[in-house]
Amino acid sequence: FTLVQCSVVFLFLLSVTADIDWRPTAKFGPCSAVPVPSEKVIFGGNAGAYPYDRTCNNISNVSGVMWYTVAVSKGETVSLTTSYPYTNFPTTISVYQGACDDLQCVTASNNGHLSLSPDNSTLFYVAISGQDNASGAFAFTASKSNLQQSSSCDDAVAVYVGKVFPVVIADNFPAQTSNLSTTCESDTRNPTNVQWFRVTPPFPGSIYAGGSDNRDTKYYTGTCGDLVQVCNYNEMIYSGPMYVAAAYNGDSGSRWDEFSIHISADPVEQTSCASSGRQVNLYENSPPYTFSFSTVGQSTFMNDTCQVQESSVYWFNVTLATSGYGYAENTLELNTCSNATTFDTLLTVYNIPCDTLTCISSTNTPCPNGERGSMLSVKTSEEQLFVVVGAADGKSAGVVEMTMSLH
Repeated sequence: FTLVQCSVVFLFLLSVTADIDWRPTAKFGPCSAVPVPSEKVIFGGNAGAYPYDRTCNNISNVSGVMWYTVAVSKGETVSLTTSYPYTNFPTTISVYQGACDDLQCVTASNNGHLSLSPDNSTLFYVAISGQDNASGAFAFTASKSNLQQSSSCDDAVAVYVGKVFPVVIADNFPAQTSNLSTTCESDTRNPTNVQWFRVTPPFPGSIYAGGSDNRDTKYYTGTCGDLVQVCNYNEMIYSGPMYVAAAYNGDSGSRWDEFSIHISADPVEQTSCASSGRQVNLYENSPPYTFSFSTVGQSTFMNDTCQVQESSVYWFNVTLATSGYGYAENTLELNTCSNATTFDTLLTVYNIPCDTLTCISSTNTPCPNGERGSMLSVKTSEEQLFVVVGAADGKSAGVVEMTMSLH
């Protein structure tokens, strides 16, 4: 740098000091992208960063690429630029969307800036690279305009979770309260400044959302017109999509603010008779055990005397711990009637082992209050049983919330 260049850079840094947000660099590909809040100036450098093998608008990213994410709501415009005195090499800006491990090109520019006005709320992946394999230092901002005053489920930001890494989002939150459906008995909160996200995983998995101390989240399955709140989300296994209503509960005077939300999907272990299923120990007269799981992606099963229609099923290997002696008979109660259950179930119970499965019962009772699911009560003196959860119509699959108890 010459003395004049150093003076220009110093004055530029001085002018934006209040808005500087120093963040870790994102050199290792799109799945390590760093979230960029609106208006914050990000300083980075692409030397030593990994290249990216996908071109976008015939612009390649053969030099090192730095990755960022920007959440843009429907109706908003985001302006991306590296045109600052701090930037010392010719940059390219490429924008993608989708899952971080399978991104699709949206647009790209090699003149240091571009603007986007998406038709739907979207999480964009922004790649900053160099023209003609160039590298150097840059300053980058993602400035949003036409900020939306409210957010609804119908305009949720689409988030596609990758197979390994979580997604981190920074967003400006709307000023108006969104109408939230709260059905969980323990949830009496009424958060304001709610932003909606529609999360689609690559396989059935579990969801976790975290962020600052001011973060508040609610989780829903179903459709926007018929949302079902998930109460025990820490153990929730879902097949997607899932709606996350995230709220900023900080200073009420802060009309717009940011926080990060981590969304991840974990692979679901396949259950089968051969693998002995999910292990459960039931104790006589103990409080009911509650399980949340998904039959999506599970193996299909049919038994001529019990599971009369082939469907995807979830297996439990249940040990009955009773206080009786000899062949004392106990009652096993199974219940999938819940607002969280997404289809009518068929519950069946078998004697072990797998190679000689014997049907004990498949007489299901419909849910009494119109919920999805079913109920089954079985009297047995056995110490170990298989419980199989399938679909009453032989084709449905989805989320199930089930309670088990022994009396």
